Amino acid sequence: MTPINELNRMAVQGLLADAERVLALTDLEDVKRDREIVDDAIANAQRDYIDMARRRRRLMLADADDARFQSAMDHILADIHFFGKAV
Repeated sequence: MTPINELNRMAVQGLLADAERVLALTDLEDVKRDREIVDDAIANAQRDYIDMARRRRRLMLADADDARFQSAMDHILADIHFFGKAV
């Protein structure tokens, strides 16, 4: 594997891990019960969503990775919208 392909693979794995982390943080039941936690979690999710979308543009993802990433991003966006916020 070439160094560029290896760097891309590592960056893709990091991106997927970050998307899953953000999704988990917005889906926590505790987040949905405490307004102060909600505000912080959603503000972080908004910032992270924008960052991950920017990072995604520079990477080449396999179809399965792209589907996994897009699914997580769709859920994160739905959680942001659920709390009345926009990206």
